[in-house]
Amino acid sequence: MKTQLTDETLAKLVTHVTQTMLGMAFRVEQKGHKDSEPLMRAAVLDVAGIPGIVVALSSSEESCAAIGAAMFMTTPEKVDHTMMNDSLSELVNMTAGQIKNALSMDRTLGLPRVLSAGTKIDTEKGSWRTVRMTSGRNELVLWLGETQ
Repeated sequence: MKTQLTDETLAKLVTHVTQTMLGMAFRVEQKGHKDSEPLMRAAVLDVAGIPGIVVALSSSEESCAAIGAAMFMTTPEKVDHTMMNDSLSELVNMTAGQIKNALSMDRTLGLPRVLSAGTKIDTEKGSWRTVRMTSGRNELVLWLGETQ
């Protein structure tokens, strides 16, 4: 991707959202994330323009439950799949806005869409990068793609 945002900067943009909403600060995890790893759940959002930008957040079931619990002020055991989807969708929407602003882009954000368990993010087209982040035992993977 041709952006000048470092992994650490991207983690700070995510944390700007998660710290405020969830009380969670994410840091870059130095272990790599394989694109081929199956995902529990992911929320994807397109940012209009040429080139197109795609922002996605994915996470494990355990982390989705913890994030949902923080967002809906309940316990992880009470978080259902709809709450997980809503939580990731809200986070990806706000994160995409942070990235758009950091890149000084005057573009329209699309609507988030959720990919269910085991569905891969389509990284075949365009240029992609991933940033794996952790906050305690919770993890998020930020996917940032540039498409034609």
